[in-house]
Amino acid sequence: MSESAAAEEKRLSVISVRCRDHTYLVPFNLIETIQTAPVVMPVPDSPEEVIGIAIHQGKTVPYLYLDAEEMEFQPVKCGILLKQRDGREIGMAVDEIGDLSEISHQALEEQSEGLKYQIWRELLL
Repeated sequence: MSESAAAEEKRLSVISVRCRDHTYLVPFNLIETIQTAPVVMPVPDSPEEVIGIAIHQGKTVPYLYLDAEEMEFQPVKCGILLKQRDGREIGMAVDEIGDLSEISHQALEEQSEGLKYQIWRELLL
């Protein structure tokens, strides 16, 4: 296999999302659905990264912050439901959905190293 073919193989389709002043990349193949203004209900005494829960197709889905600079509850502007490896869904709260693009797997690995929460480091790789 040539070097260019090997490089092409390692490219992934991603969608950019903005959370406050940061832009992150989410692998497109993990996205189950994109929601505008999902209804997320706060859950008292939940871990700091958990915003709350939403109901999607009759199932309870936890919604989490991608980063946690502000911890007071605010309505979710946009949500991305992601399919976890075990089949369960998890909601990602973001401020804005961006463009679809292609990046190298290495760029995604570098992004994951800077993420605060372990769940995103594992899921977004």
